[in-house]
Amino acid sequence: MVSSELAAVTTTPATVLSRLMLVVVLMLTLLLVAQGCRLFQQDLAFTAAETELSFWGSESYHPREPTIKRAGQTIESLLQQAPQHASYLELQAYYLSWLGYWSEDVELRLRFNDQAVQTQYRALQARPADRQAWLKMVEYSARTVDGETLLAEAQGRANALSPVLN
Repeated sequence: MVSSELAAVTTTPATVLSRLMLVVVLMLTLLLVAQGCRLFQQDLAFTAAETELSFWGSESYHPREPTIKRAGQTIESLLQQAPQHASYLELQAYYLSWLGYWSEDVELRLRFNDQAVQTQYRALQARPADRQAWLKMVEYSARTVDGETLLAEAQGRANALSPVLN
């Protein structure tokens, strides 16, 4: 009786291999699910920060200090996870531009504007054919002290990327 039970439990090399493959497939599936959840969380955080910043140009809305700080922290967190992500860099440039706009200290304003230009330029390295990003660069570089060269380059790139109308 014992030998017949052992015979039923004994596995062939093919059975062991198929079970091992199943374990590998399950592990890969779990890794993909975890990666998907991380990207989903990043997309939600990005969308929330982008939406918040989109209201900053409204005349009837001026964010409070905690909201400004939270938006900056969200952007920093996103950039820590994906330092060269063009959309995250563009959002940070926009954020820095607003900090410069609101700053009453001229030196601090110029520093924020310079940082916005540098950050936007980093974003453009990933998307050199993005006309809207070059137009933002025109806007940001126009607010810096030594931005004439970059302003001319940005205007030239934006113009070159303009659609030709017949």
